[in-house]
Amino acid sequence: MHLDLKKMPFSRRLSRHMIYEETDNLGAGWEKGLYLALATEGVAFFIGGPAAGPKGFIKITPTQDNLDQDFSYTANPFLLHLKTATGEIDFVLDGTKILRIAGKNIGLRLNGRLSFGENAVSTSRGIELLLGATVYLLKAQKGQITLDSHWDLKGLRCTDPIIYVEPDSDGNFELIIYDTDDTYELPAITGNFLHCVDAAAADYGKFKAILPDIISEYDDFFEICTYNLWTGLVAFNGKELALANKISDTKIYPAQQAVVALALQDVSLAFDLINTIFSFTTPQGLIPTWVTKRQKLYEAVSPLYAFTVSRLIASDEIKAISHEKLLTFYKAMTRAVNWWLEQRTDASGLSFYAYYHECGWPGEISHCQLPVAAPCLTAYLALAAEALAKLATLLGKTEEAKFWEEKYRQQFTALTQKLWRDNRFVCLGIQTGTVYPLEGMLNFMPLILGKRLPETISLSLAEKAKALPWDQLPIIPAALILMGLYDAGYPSLATTATEALLKSCLHHGVNDARGKKVNAGAFYSPAACAALLALGALIFGKKEVQ
Repeated sequence: MHLDLKKMPFSRRLSRHMIYEETDNLGAGWEKGLYLALATEGVAFFIGGPAAGPKGFIKITPTQDNLDQDFSYTANPFLLHLKTATGEIDFVLDGTKILRIAGKNIGLRLNGRLSFGENAVSTSRGIELLLGATVYLLKAQKGQITLDSHWDLKGLRCTDPIIYVEPDSDGNFELIIYDTDDTYELPAITGNFLHCVDAAAADYGKFKAILPDIISEYDDFFEICTYNLWTGLVAFNGKELALANKISDTKIYPAQQAVVALALQDVSLAFDLINTIFSFTTPQGLIPTWVTKRQKLYEAVSPLYAFTVSRLIASDEIKAISHEKLLTFYKAMTRAVNWWLEQRTDASGLSFYAYYHECGWPGEISHCQLPVAAPCLTAYLALAAEALAKLATLLGKTEEAKFWEEKYRQQFTALTQKLWRDNRFVCLGIQTGTVYPLEGMLNFMPLILGKRLPETISLSLAEKAKALPWDQLPIIPAALILMGLYDAGYPSLATTATEALLKSCLHHGVNDARGKKVNAGAFYSPAACAALLALGALIFGKKEVQ
């Protein structure tokens, strides 16, 4: 698989190291070329401050006799090879913390950028870029490395560092770059570059084995989705979670973890991932919109996890999960669902959004006066209540199962009787009773209920779905709708729409903007890639495990 570094970074699972090609898509003034980058949650080393987002901070320039050299490169998931007229440079990741660079008959200049309060120093350990809590340590194994940086008295900051790398007398250089902190606990390097390549390939193969092997003419595309999901995972409090985007948004969105869980073949692993979502809840059960290691944003967002849990419970593998794990999961999910029933449900049983952003796609309900009952929320809560009823039954909690069955009936009745009017779904003003017809995507979100919907409703939605601009819809909700459409008994229509969705991503990446106004290197969202992998497995089928 060839990597286009204009669209996705060279990286690997659990590593913050990245290399990408800057094209200045957004016209922000970035100099074009290859960049070293580091996926951190702070604003360190980002030109322009916080608004710039996590971008590259060291520009790579091959040199010969202090002159810049033209170059070309090729990249696969495990090795980046750069070539000039006189020499070549290889880049590999040695585990998750070390980037190794080796050159032959060529030098290298690294132009860095620092934010206010950061520093670049030369020490006995090597050249250190002090980036908040992170130390970016460059050490020469072969050749010579020097730093050009000083304190700017007028600017009260360290000047942007320029790092020069020159080969030894045999024409070779080798750099070891550590992603570390002020403890300087540096992992050992492995033997050679080939070993690093093999180790990364083995890790990728192991990860790929837990995803569906899809039968499709889109094999190459799904391979790219797999790679971007693999590289999008980071270590977070002892868990492996997916960033929104390693280049442009290094926050972790709990709702996106539920989408990643959709793509996992191992039901137990998927339950563990969703249980991690519930671990972020407040004592009252509110799940944050996003989290980082230093902060959390506690604003409500649709319980999308209900769709994933519903599908997991339908699997035969649920029987293999231990009673203890199911009980822990049940208690955590109960707390999260009860938050909606207690804080966002009126006396008549209608659940509602109190703020536009709670919908997840606020433009869909921007014409409604808040608070407003919406079909997407009601459908999610119906699935959640049904799932909790089934879990309670598995756990032998008969009375609680009856309670959740009744909650399911209440939500389902509200959806199909109160929010279905004149052959379409509507939003309903909680305080005024005003009816707000829906024409866009949210009109189709209840299809996630699949065959549970009355045929009159699913047939009407299926016919109208033919006119939806699948090539323009946000990928995650589009994938969920199509999975529901397939389950509702319309596989042919779901397949046609899925192909339209996939084709819109083939050249412009797996992102809601489809390549428009997207940062270089940020064309693939890990969670959206997971959604398409889950959708592809359902629509096209999976290869049998040998």
